[in-house]
Amino acid sequence: MSSNQSKYAQMRSKLQGGLEKLKEISTDDNDGMGTALIKLHGAMEDFVRLEVAQKAPHLRETVEDLKQTNWNDLLDYGREYLNFSDNDCKIISNANFQRNKYAHGGDYTFSYSEIKNYAHFVENWCTNKVSVAVGDWVKDKPSPQPRRTYEPAPQPAYKPPPANKGQPIYTYSDKRPWYRSTLFLLFSFIFLSPIWAILMLTDRRQGCLVKTFALSLLGFQCFICNLGYIPYLGSVSTAMESLLPQLYTQPIATKISPETESTLRVPNGTNEIDTTCIIVWEEYPFDDLANKNRSMVWEEIVLTEVEGSGMTASQFYDLVVEKNPHLAVDGYEFKGDKKYLLPECR
Repeated sequence: MSSNQSKYAQMRSKLQGGLEKLKEISTDDNDGMGTALIKLHGAMEDFVRLEVAQKAPHLRETVEDLKQTNWNDLLDYGREYLNFSDNDCKIISNANFQRNKYAHGGDYTFSYSEIKNYAHFVENWCTNKVSVAVGDWVKDKPSPQPRRTYEPAPQPAYKPPPANKGQPIYTYSDKRPWYRSTLFLLFSFIFLSPIWAILMLTDRRQGCLVKTFALSLLGFQCFICNLGYIPYLGSVSTAMESLLPQLYTQPIATKISPETESTLRVPNGTNEIDTTCIIVWEEYPFDDLANKNRSMVWEEIVLTEVEGSGMTASQFYDLVVEKNPHLAVDGYEFKGDKKYLLPECR
């Protein structure tokens, strides 16, 4: 027996074994149906590899090597050389997913009718090489479908795009806005020459000569305006010089209420105000420190208590751990069931 005949014999054996297994098991025997699926799917894989190798001899070495081709490659070859339809590929892909899941220890989820239909499907494709006797359980087996012949869809003849007959690639729309109409440009040139100059400078259709004239006109008008403003600079500067000394020397009259005056009066005749205090670490009487870190406690509680003492946040972070050693053990997070010493300003 040749090597090719031996491979077809192995395919027949797998197919026959899968069909016989389905004859023996009940409709709720998931393990039996999983074993039958492994045999049937193995027969389908052997069929595809053997048929593609015959139809495309240049792919024989590739499709016969299990490491070089997987089911995705085999389905692509099946579409090209065996006339597989999209529905055929979908049926095989679903069976391959179920077979891999069961073979790797997963649960079998195909129903008995689904595995029986897949057995019909595999047998229909393999009957061109093998005739398998089946039992009474395949009474509703559909008649084999005629093999499809692949006919490539006719491709339309290539038609080159029409040649460009000297038309410009970029065109400027002839529809102009109202402020670029001839009537408005004439009006602005006579009465609003700066606006006319700006419109000419921003118009891409105008040439260099027109834009040069517009720029010269705009510069000349700016020069005339400056000449008209220079005589007033001296009078403006003189007025500002006479006004500023009066603003700086004029006393500001403020009325202070008796209550405010009493609060501002410094006792004992001294001019110094004591803003220092003594920091005292006392046990915090409330239980609202739970799940707070040092930064939160500083911002929400301690900052107002030590205001005026000069204590900074970084100093508090170090001192609070020194005063409360168990805080470092708890990951610098305050707990609701523990007592803590916090600073106060007295």
